[in-house]
Amino acid sequence: MKIFIIAAVLVFLLASALFYLLSFLARDGATVAWRDNSTNEDGFYIEKKPVGASSFSRIARVGPNVTTYFDASGIPGDCYRVQAYNAAGMSGYTDEACKPGPPASPVVPNPGRAAN
Repeated sequence: MKIFIIAAVLVFLLASALFYLLSFLARDGATVAWRDNSTNEDGFYIEKKPVGASSFSRIARVGPNVTTYFDASGIPGDCYRVQAYNAAGMSGYTDEACKPGPPASPVVPNPGRAAN
């Protein structure tokens, strides 16, 4: 019984550590996710248009049936699109999706001077 309890505690601690690590990593970077509508793709190209840029450039290639990609350098305002490919050619692009910016800081009113 003690072995089971120790194993359960270790699994919980490892799972918690992984959760916090993933939460920390998610603060920076961007996770790009898409739906795989293809049945015969060889993989997907991921393209990025950084903040201020006028065009997209290919940043990664992933294998078939992969539906997510993590861009560690992604910042708010970066935009992404995905394209499937196989030996016959390439699909059209997905719609463009951009990483949202941080929420606006609350405005704190200046109380000014108290009236006499």
